[in-house]
Amino acid sequence: MRKLWKICLPVMTAVLLLAGCGGQTGDNEQTAQNDATEAPAQTKEPRYAPYFTDKPFEASGVVWIAGDSIASEHDDNEYEVPISGWGVYLGDYLTDGAEVHNEARSGRSSKSYLKENNYKEIIKNMAYGDYLFIAFGLNDEKEDMSNLYTDPDAATDAENSFTGYLKEKYIEPALAVGAEPVLMSPVVRATYDDDQKLTEQTQTAYADAMERLVEEYKEQGIDLYYIDLYGITDDWFEELGYEGVRAIHGVDNEGKDDTTHFNADGAKQLAEKIVEEVKRQQMELSAFAK
Repeated sequence: MRKLWKICLPVMTAVLLLAGCGGQTGDNEQTAQNDATEAPAQTKEPRYAPYFTDKPFEASGVVWIAGDSIASEHDDNEYEVPISGWGVYLGDYLTDGAEVHNEARSGRSSKSYLKENNYKEIIKNMAYGDYLFIAFGLNDEKEDMSNLYTDPDAATDAENSFTGYLKEKYIEPALAVGAEPVLMSPVVRATYDDDQKLTEQTQTAYADAMERLVEEYKEQGIDLYYIDLYGITDDWFEELGYEGVRAIHGVDNEGKDDTTHFNADGAKQLAEKIVEEVKRQQMELSAFAK
C-alpha cells in the first residue's frame, strides 16, 4: 500500500481528508489501489474465416448438416423402439435465431453423399457465417461396397481418400464462401461381448484420419473445428454402462437391439452434448446456444 502523509495539507478537499488524512486508510483508497493493480480481463481473440481475413467471423446462426444415419431423420418404421438422429433435435438446444438444415441421409458415406440432391442444396445455399457439420465414417468403412468405401489411411491427395473427399468436397467449398466447417468423428457402436464390455471398434481409423486432416490444415495456418463424437460417446457409454446404453438405442421389430442407431432420447442427449462442445470450444455459434 502506498505510504500516507502524516500531516494533511490545508488545501486538501474534504473527500481526501476523509479518505486518507491522519494516517487512516479509507475504503475508497483501497478500491482505487485495487483498480489500478487488477489485470485486464482476458477476452477471446477474434476469429477470421481463413479466406476472408478482412473482418472477424460472425456466425449467422445457420447450420448445415452433411452426414449419415446418426444425424438424419428416419421415416416411420416398424421398430419396437424407433431410431432417430441427433440432427433432428439440434435446433432444440439453439435459440430461435438459429436455423438448422439437416441434410444428412441414412446409409451414405462421404463419397456416395456427393450424388445426393442434399449435397447440391448445401453447396448452392451455404453462405458466409454459416456452419457446416460434416459427420461421416460409419459407412465409409464398407470395403465390399465400392460406391461407399473410402480409404482412411490414404494420403489426402490419393485416389479414393477419405480425407481427400472431406477436404475437396466439404471443407474447401465451405471455406471458399466464408462458412465454418466442423469435422465430426463417427460415434462408438454399442456392440458388447459376453462380459458386457464394448468390443473393438472398426471405425477408429476414420476418427484418426479426421484428426490428421485437422493437423494438416493447422500446418497451413488454418484452425478447423473438430468435434470428437467418438471420444464423447465412448465416455458417455462408459458412464451409462451396458443397460444404460441399451436404453438409448433403437430396438427392431424382432426385439433385437440396434447397436448403431440411437432412439429419440439418445439422439436428443447427443444433440445436447454437441451443443455443449460448441460452447466448450467457444465457437462463434455459441451465441445461439441456449
